[in-house]
Amino acid sequence: MLLLPGVHKLVQHLKTHCIPIAVATGSRRRNYELKTAHLQATFGCFEGKVICGDDTHHNIKGKPAPDVFIVAAKELLSRDVGSADDPITVKQRIERSKGLVFEDALSGLQAGKRAGMSGSY
Repeated sequence: MLLLPGVHKLVQHLKTHCIPIAVATGSRRRNYELKTAHLQATFGCFEGKVICGDDTHHNIKGKPAPDVFIVAAKELLSRDVGSADDPITVKQRIERSKGLVFEDALSGLQAGKRAGMSGSY
């Protein structure tokens, strides 16, 4: 795995300015760890805030379902953002809209949009 130009600088900037960040991936945790082990200068900035598709305690449906992003928002913000299966309140919608998703796949961008977040592909 290689980082796209500017990714490390962006992640460092967000961390330096105390902007909450997390990784929300559909990958299995073992695969995520293998793919990012040599990139800890960047992925270490997430300080363990990583949600993987096979995290069974979260019962996540795969992308393009919004589950992984909603779980990441709950974990990251410790706020009520609702769930993927239930109708959400206006307050929950506002909380979700604060999320920004960076994606490398169309299904991930769709998941972010379905979670009520802004996205970049």
